[in-house]
Amino acid sequence: MSMCFVTVASAQNSVVSSLTIRNNTGGVRLLAPTAGTLGTLTLPAGSGTLIASDVSGNLTLAPSSYLQLIEPVGAGGVNYIRLQAGDMTANAAWTLPRDGATAGDVLTVTSVAGDNVNLEWAPPPAGGGGGGGGGANEYGDGSAGDIVVAAGATVDVSNAVNGWEALVAGANPMFRNITINGTLIVPSGTVLRASGTITVENTGTITVTTGTNSAAGGGEKGLSARAAGASDQNGLALSAAAAQRLFRTPNTLTGGSGQRGTTSTGAPGNAGGSVLLVAQGAIAIRGTVQANGESGTNGAGPTRQMGSGGGAGGLVVVASNTTVTVAGTISANGGNGSDGRAATPPGTSDESGGGGGGGGIIHLLAPVAPVVTGTLVANGGTRGADVVSASSNQSSSGAGGGFGGNGGVGALSGTKGAVGDQADGSVGRIFTTVIPRPSLLVLTQ
Repeated sequence: MSMCFVTVASAQNSVVSSLTIRNNTGGVRLLAPTAGTLGTLTLPAGSGTLIASDVSGNLTLAPSSYLQLIEPVGAGGVNYIRLQAGDMTANAAWTLPRDGATAGDVLTVTSVAGDNVNLEWAPPPAGGGGGGGGGANEYGDGSAGDIVVAAGATVDVSNAVNGWEALVAGANPMFRNITINGTLIVPSGTVLRASGTITVENTGTITVTTGTNSAAGGGEKGLSARAAGASDQNGLALSAAAAQRLFRTPNTLTGGSGQRGTTSTGAPGNAGGSVLLVAQGAIAIRGTVQANGESGTNGAGPTRQMGSGGGAGGLVVVASNTTVTVAGTISANGGNGSDGRAATPPGTSDESGGGGGGGGIIHLLAPVAPVVTGTLVANGGTRGADVVSASSNQSSSGAGGGFGGNGGVGALSGTKGAVGDQADGSVGRIFTTVIPRPSLLVLTQ
């Protein structure tokens, strides 16, 4: 016999209490145009293949047999998953979980009664699970539960009074799933860990407050290679190697702030802040994550104002032990230099704009190549505009801070009537890294 076809419940629901197929080497096909119930089906060794449709009941396979699940036809219909019992010392009856899993969960034995074993999905235990190298400590144990910021809502944990107490879990940073539909404002240096997933929906925004703050005259170096100064002393970027290995920043330090113009009573721009998103499960950015540098400003009053430099863009690192997708926008742009401003009433001096801040650093890490259909942007800030007169010499304007890219130079002191030579900040750095366990890298460096 090459193939035996058995039709169950060909027209209406029916019940077959027991069916045994013997001496069949081709296979058995159960066809149930409508739902049928089969009590017990026994296939002795050599019975070939069972193809079933809408059949319920108990299925017993002969020793060394296996259950083979073939992929959908649309995927090729060739590859399969095979389930087979190993060498047993006793019977075992596994009851599978009742509920679906969340990314990052592990399959856990919740009870054992005789040969009956009940399985459920659960977060990995602290200090274990997920392989070696620290286990769940890499991304927390999920004990803080889920963060959900509703659409239209704003949660500000950068507030100096309440801080993380704005969240239900308070200061506990070990979240399970993080879902942002509204706006979450975090301080520079924030690490958001999830034992499950992190999702910024298309209505959601994570905003990082500024990092390196300018002193009275600006020009704070932060973690950049050189602080911004007046005129041609622009802030310098980190090397590519240093930028690629920067995953977190100490406290609020990031790139360099801008420098204030010599005649300005305004403020140079502070550098953008830093944030690290790390999850055991998938990270999806459908909305916005922004860590931009501040623009320089002019002061109040009638006095002439040389432009001040913009702050460098910040640092955004996104690391998932599963997948990273970006359909929205991640930005770490440098701040703009402020415009030169004439005195009131107008004077006869030249007033040049400040230099733009350099772009920041964006880094995506996952075990497979991150999928980016949205926007990753770390542009330098634009230079400020000039006020040009023909009667007196110009003074020095402030340069922009550097980090991923160099800050733009400020204008040099020069001859009357000259247009300033201040510059835009240069583009920052964007990296993608494929590594088996990104969390080990970003949290141990």
